[in-house]
Formats: sequence, structure tokens, C-alpha cells
Amino acid sequence: MDTAIYEWFVHHRNDHATTIFTALHHLLQPRNVWLVSGFVMAYIHSRRITHTADQTRTTNMENAAGIASTEPRWTEAAWLVIAVSTAQLLSPLLKALFRRERPPLATQLVVETNGSMPSGHVVGVAAIVTAWIFAVMRARQATISFVGYAINCTLGVTAVVLAMVDRLYLGVHWFSDTLAGAVVGTGTVLTVYGVRALLRRARRRSKPAARFAIKNRA
Repeated sequence: MDTAIYEWFVHHRNDHATTIFTALHHLLQPRNVWLVSGFVMAYIHSRRITHTADQTRTTNMENAAGIASTEPRWTEAAWLVIAVSTAQLLSPLLKALFRRERPPLATQLVVETNGSMPSGHVVGVAAIVTAWIFAVMRARQATISFVGYAINCTLGVTAVVLAMVDRLYLGVHWFSDTLAGAVVGTGTVLTVYGVRALLRRARRRSKPAARFAIKNRA
């Protein structure tokens, strides 16, 4: 399957597509993924979360009891950095572990000689997209509509698929490399945010007496 897909892309190249995908190759460099992460962090840090009246009342009572459920604005950005960084650091480690060879240099439109599995570019894109969906949409959960969720998810999936196609068209990865990159990037971020959820749950359970008092006062 890898060989068939690879040969299909090689045989369907043209000058216009080559120009576009070469430019996309430079755009998707890891340093640019960090730049996008910076913009997302800035957005998250400056956001204003909309609360309903009941949410505001509960938050004030929790603050009074010393078990505030809300987190500082920088916390969301910090978790995004942790998630994306973990995915980016995991990529070269997996390349060294698998030691898979790249497709032939003769058919590569840009020269890549390090490990092939997984695709680092796809890892980066998948990680930042997943972190965006988790962090930004959580920040606006009080106001965003179903259409908003659908649009964000569609754009995110499109970005990942476009990154996969770019790596295949340029001849620097096998299809399974790009698929592994999407799984690693998405899976790593999901794992990090899963750990975050467990930590928050453990913190909330550490003060049951205070929560019981809030329930009675409500």
C-alpha cells in the first residue's frame, strides 16, 4: 500500500502543485509550528470566559471556600505548551527507535535523510490542531455553537490531511509515516490533557468537606 500510494503521487506531479507543496513544506517547519503555538497561547491568555449567572455564583462560593475551580489564564496556555512540546520531543525519539529509511532520494523533491517514521511535520500539525480544539473551544464553551465546533474540527482535520498530502507529494515519506504522525500528534495531546483532567479531579476530591458546605449553602 505504501509503495502504491507513493508511486501515485510521484506520477501525478506538475509544476504548479510542486510550487505550492514546496512552499507548504517550508511553512510547516517545526519552528513555524512553535510560532502558531505562540499565537494560540496569546489568544488563550487574553480571552474572556463567559459565565452564566449560576456559574458565576458557584465560582464565587468556591473561591470563598478556597477550592476555586477556575484556573489562571496562563494555565491553559501552559498546558498547550506541555502538550505540543511532548509531541514534538517524542517525534525524533520514535524516528531513532524505528530507524525507517526514507523513500528514494531520486524521487524526493526536497532532500530529507533522517528517520522516516513518523512524519515530524504531521506530528506538529496534528498536535497544535488537537491542542487548539481542546484549549480554545474549552475557553469559549459557554458561547460557541455546534456550527462553531464543526467548523473548527473540519478546519483542523483539513490541516492535518493537507500536511500528510504535502509529505507524500514531495516524496519524503511513506503513507504509513504520515498516518503515524497524525496518530502520535493527536494521541500525545489527548494523553496530556487526559492527565490534566485526572489531576484536576484529584484536586477537587481533596477537599470534600468544603464542597459539601457549598452544596448546603446553595
